[in-house]
Amino acid sequence: PLLLRRSHIDLQGTLNSGTATTTLIVTNGKTMGLGDATCGSTCGMLISGSELENITAANLIIGDSTVGDIFVDNITAANSNKISGITTLNASKSTSAVTFLTNSSTFNALTVNSGQEIAVNALLTTDTAGLTLNAGAAITQSAALSVAGTSSFQVTGTDALTLTNTSNDFTGAVELSSGTGAVQLTDANALTLAASSLGGTLTIAGGTITQTGALSVTGTSSFTVTGTDTLTLTNTSNAFTGAVTLSSGTGKAAVIASGAASLAASTLGGELDFFANDGLTISGNVTTAGSTNLNGNNNSDTTGDFIVSDGATVSTTNNALLITGKDFNLNTTGALNSGSATTSIAPGAGKT
Repeated sequence: PLLLRRSHIDLQGTLNSGTATTTLIVTNGKTMGLGDATCGSTCGMLISGSELENITAANLIIGDSTVGDIFVDNITAANSNKISGITTLNASKSTSAVTFLTNSSTFNALTVNSGQEIAVNALLTTDTAGLTLNAGAAITQSAALSVAGTSSFQVTGTDALTLTNTSNDFTGAVELSSGTGAVQLTDANALTLAASSLGGTLTIAGGTITQTGALSVTGTSSFTVTGTDTLTLTNTSNAFTGAVTLSSGTGKAAVIASGAASLAASTLGGELDFFANDGLTISGNVTTAGSTNLNGNNNSDTTGDFIVSDGATVSTTNNALLITGKDFNLNTTGALNSGSATTSIAPGAGKT
């Protein structure tokens, strides 16, 4: 490994650590700039794009827990290409932030650790592997993210994660982690969710939405797909503590919850399967345009009622409706409406 701790760097020649890691750290807690970034009066180390291009390493670490803010602007693929593995930006001091400025930047793979906010204000691309953003405050964007590999985004406490640019493109699975703050994620194309734990609310929009690991969401959840795209969240360990809202075009939506679940007001243009192990409550008006299967006792044990709350309606637009539960509770002003199609009510385990 190669470690350089300096107040300034002027890299006119090459710096080559081969298959090892190179680390660059500014002294005296000053800020650091990468590319065309302007890092203010406290700027200690500015690494231009051409200087970055002179560095060859398996991995590059810029900063540590002592440096100030890090600013990045206009790093091209050619500038960063000789870092074959991960470029890591460490501004993990509790008062330090990381900002991607006006012009787009590209890395093979990128990890950002920030004690404060991470702000993506220009197109940020990883062209061979993944992106990891770990923030001590909010994660925001005013420009798109394009990630060739997997993604991991983490906020803590009450801070929010807001990645809702409609041009975002996450090729690999996306892992999300939060405290009690709101998490919002949008993908212009197909989106795969990895195992994720959210202590607040979750709002997801994308093309076809699938998952590779379980979702655990303490707050409310909202999932939106359009056109013929499908929504498939059928990991049997999913846990939705708050109510779930669904929206779709003509594609099928399928959701499984390991415990009890509440389905809030939802409009779906196709089929719907919503299964819960320990009870399913319809808490708002649910409208579908395809066959609908609602199961509050998916694991066929002795718990798991199906409940329609007062004022809530399930309407399938003349498509078949199948209801399953240990017990069935249609409150006074609740309603089930399959129009000219059949409504079937199936008992849960051990019931007739």
